[in-house]
Amino acid sequence: MDGETATAQTEGSQTEVGSSVNIAKESIEWGTATNKDNYYIQSLTDGKLTVTAKSITASDITVGALPNVVYSGTEQAQKPEVKDGDTALVEGTDYDLAFSEDKTNVGTVTVVVTGKG
Repeated sequence: MDGETATAQTEGSQTEVGSSVNIAKESIEWGTATNKDNYYIQSLTDGKLTVTAKSITASDITVGALPNVVYSGTEQAQKPEVKDGDTALVEGTDYDLAFSEDKTNVGTVTVVVTGKG
């Protein structure tokens, strides 16, 4: 009604790739509404939360260079810094690393960065 207020709250959470709906809390704060029978609640869901994966090949995803190392007879598996813009990404959460088979002998080690999502 004119000038009356009522507040309904919803809550939801989505931190992994996928979707979920917001759920209305059971209580409504009727504020200045004097006759709640004047109101009709149409839905107990209010929108949808969606998290989508970002491509690891996006222009703002960078993979840092690896340093040259001196042969030591031990495994060499240096890890590059992977960033989304200025934000450092987390190995195992945001991406996985795969190394070429021989990481000990003189030669070139190949590191493959695969995005997760």
